Amino acid sequence: MKDMYAYSQAPGTTLLHKAHPVIGLAAELGNNRDYYGTEIRHPGDNPAKQIFDTVFHTAKAFTPFWMRGVAKERERGGSVMAQVAPFFGVMPAPADMNATAAEKKARELVVGKLPKGSRTKEQFEKSQLEHRIETALRKKDPAAADLIQQGKRDKIITPKDERHIRKAAATPPIVSLTRTLDFPQGLQVWEEATPEEKAKLRKSLNTKGTHYLESHPEKREETMGQLKAIRSFVW
Repeated sequence: MKDMYAYSQAPGTTLLHKAHPVIGLAAELGNNRDYYGTEIRHPGDNPAKQIFDTVFHTAKAFTPFWMRGVAKERERGGSVMAQVAPFFGVMPAPADMNATAAEKKARELVVGKLPKGSRTKEQFEKSQLEHRIETALRKKDPAAADLIQQGKRDKIITPKDERHIRKAAATPPIVSLTRTLDFPQGLQVWEEATPEEKAKLRKSLNTKGTHYLESHPEKREETMGQLKAIRSFVW
């Protein structure tokens, strides 16, 4: 079912991922970026470190899927049963399977705003840690405090980062996802949103629209009409 879902969402990409690992690995090494756009080796490092990072990445490409599934469930804070399941071939469902149409649209727009080029390992690790902390805070998991302290000790998380993460964790997911989007992009998410999501987006989109109106007076009539529809929404 996991594969059927993947083919229905992105058939070409899924087919490519089903090819022999060496095919995808060769492309990643050639482009010096992994599946997530993170650099495999940093050109500024000494040759020995670059060789080690390349060998390490190559080895990871042949890691059994069940081991990746166990690691993913541990990261999600899954139960013991959920962590054992991958050993028997029951893999974690893709994160976007439980996402709403509005959440998928928001993620698509956010990814489109990201700067082109590879992320460094440090940037990727920081992003992953921030996501883990935010998830733990949403679940009110006591481990969040330990993750924050460890991040500070390792000089990955700053006090400003912590404030940002805590604010994001206290915000409805759909609102947090649209935080960096402008008003026209927010409207695209609004069109895909459920009534419940619209109720949560209404305040932030109204603010975005007001600011957008100030910087785009030539679109006043159109923007005012859109803001009127948002402000009059009742659920």
